[in-house]
Amino acid sequence: MIQIFSSEILEKYVKPVFLKHTPVNVEKRSGKLKKQPVDFDIGNESWRGEIAKGSNILRWCILHLKNAEIGKTIGLIIPPTLSLIDDYNVNFKTRGVSLLDHLLKELTPDIIQRTGLGEVFHEALSRCLTYQNEESHVSLLRQSFSAIISLISLIEKPNSEARFIKYEQILSNNVVRGFIFSGDKIVIRIILLEQIPNLSQELGIVMVKYLGELIQTICDSLQVTFEFTNKEQIIGLHYAAAKGLEKVISTCWPRIPQYKGRILKSVATSWYQVMRVEVNNNMLKKSLCNICQLLKLVCVQNNVNIKKDIQALLELDSGMFEPLLN
Repeated sequence: MIQIFSSEILEKYVKPVFLKHTPVNVEKRSGKLKKQPVDFDIGNESWRGEIAKGSNILRWCILHLKNAEIGKTIGLIIPPTLSLIDDYNVNFKTRGVSLLDHLLKELTPDIIQRTGLGEVFHEALSRCLTYQNEESHVSLLRQSFSAIISLISLIEKPNSEARFIKYEQILSNNVVRGFIFSGDKIVIRIILLEQIPNLSQELGIVMVKYLGELIQTICDSLQVTFEFTNKEQIIGLHYAAAKGLEKVISTCWPRIPQYKGRILKSVATSWYQVMRVEVNNNMLKKSLCNICQLLKLVCVQNNVNIKKDIQALLELDSGMFEPLLN
């Protein structure tokens, strides 16, 4: 039923709301941003209730439409979706990004190419990735990373220069730089760390350019103590850091031995905390063990001796570290 009446619903109940209250619209065919007059009073936000209702109807339509139907109604779907993403309210932005993320899983590359919306989407999502200063940005940031990675995979061919450039921009501008601006906000850092495996998979040896910064942040994260904040949150931080480190070691293995001491120290610190407070997280324990095995392997491959480092840990506390290192 929704497939039959979706155009009418969007035309009657969604389009008028966003045309009335949104300062930016998107032309149906070109995807170019087009300014629209704004009639709302900044001091009176009662109009936002209309936007909320309109976005709920929009969401309901999008979730019930499949690829073919979306293609037929894209001119009614994309403008309000982008308007939500461009909104200054973080909750509305998050709602818009969530809708776009869903759309990207349904759309085919030819639809995006035909409408010329690829770069419009990329620009809008790139702006959302800069929201890293407040813990209230967590949902927006996580959803934006998911959407922009889906977008790049959809519009850029595998191993193409454009694809590499876009992924490297995310790593450089939003992840590596984000570690600086996120400060002590653990939940933001977790989201940034969670992007490392996917980016490593896409960028390969290009990750070496950022290896120093990545190793520093990952190892610092593994050494954050469980005692001064939410323990479950810190466990999540350690796990995200460990999974990222696994992938970084596998990807950048020729350069890893120079960081062997730093890596081993941070992994041992994390392991010590996990075992001391009896954390029941087998996935984290397994990841820490995997890191040690990978580290030993890359040192062998690069003719670097790591036995003394391992022996030093075992002499310090063999009962504690033997399960980690053997």
